[in-house]
Amino acid sequence: MEAASLQPSPSSAQYLLTEGLQRLQDQQWAAALSPLRQAYAPPFRQHLTPTWQQRLPFLLGYLYFQTGDDSKAVLHLEQARENFPALRDYALWYLGQALLRLNRSASARDAFEWLLEAFPESTHRPEAIFAAAEANRHMGELARAARLYIRYQQAYPDGPHRGRALLG
Repeated sequence: MEAASLQPSPSSAQYLLTEGLQRLQDQQWAAALSPLRQAYAPPFRQHLTPTWQQRLPFLLGYLYFQTGDDSKAVLHLEQARENFPALRDYALWYLGQALLRLNRSASARDAFEWLLEAFPESTHRPEAIFAAAEANRHMGELARAARLYIRYQQAYPDGPHRGRALLG
C-alpha cells in the first residue's frame, strides 16, 4: 500500500466536519465529539478551511463542557478565547463555568470579569455578573462579591437571580 493512499483527503475531512455538525445540531453532544475531534486532528485539520480551523476549538470546548469533561473543555476554550475573537465572550462564559465545576474559583472569576470588562454588550453579561459574585463569595472575598451582587441588582432588578443576589 502506498503512503499517499493513507493520507486523509479533503473530502474525508469535510465528511467528518459535516457529520459532527449534524450531530451538534441534533444536540447529540457525545456523538458530535468523535467526528469533530477527528476533523481537528493534524492529518485532517490541514484540509479544513482556516475559518473551521479557528472555530473547532470552540466547538470542541463547548461539547466537552456539555458532556461534563471540564478539563478538556478548559483546554479547548482557552485556545478558542485566544484564536477566535468572534466568539471570545462565549468562550469566556463557558470557560468560567467549566472552571467553576473544577473548583477553580479564582480562574473562573477572572474569566467572568474579563468577559464583563471586554464585552459590555454580551448576552452572557447578566449571568457573568452573578457568576463572578458567586465565585468571589466562594473564595471568601465578600466585599468584592457584595459589590457584584449590588451591580447585578441595579442592572437587572427583575433578573432570575434577584433573590439570591439580595441574600448575597
